[in-house]
Amino acid sequence: MAIAGKIKLSKSEVSQSFNLDEIYGRKPTSQEVQNFIELAKERIIERSQSGVDLNNEKFKRYSEDYADFKGVSRSDVDMTLLGDMLLSVNGDATRNGVKMSIDGDEAPKAFGHMTGFKGHPTIKNGPKREFFGLTNDEAELIAEAVQEQTTSFFDQIDIASIVRNIGLVVDDN
Repeated sequence: MAIAGKIKLSKSEVSQSFNLDEIYGRKPTSQEVQNFIELAKERIIERSQSGVDLNNEKFKRYSEDYADFKGVSRSDVDMTLLGDMLLSVNGDATRNGVKMSIDGDEAPKAFGHMTGFKGHPTIKNGPKREFFGLTNDEAELIAEAVQEQTTSFFDQIDIASIVRNIGLVVDDN
């Protein structure tokens, strides 16, 4: 089942939509949507900062000049200089799920990284580093984790005890 949509890339928008209705077979709750957004954001940031791209491959090495400027080795690629681009990863509820995106002024920079620096505000050409987005497998795992969190929470609630505590009579039969 495919819940991860194609990544939309332009200088003004870098985004990807996820159809949660399809995986759950129903409309997700607002809490499930929020939890999906948080876990998706965490996954994108953590994967990028570990030096791995969307296809689970190591990012191409930094140029010698850039690595010297940043004060790291050429292979220590983590998509972070100031952190603004990764911190701008955000998500919104949609009609059937979630749309993850790169916000505002960081979209041209993200577009540049994702496309080999086409349209990047300061770098005119460089290696392609596809850091943004989730694979279908990642999206499904996140959706399942969210559903398990929700199910686990409700499994722990003893409705009869709650009703008794507010003074209502419960027939346990």
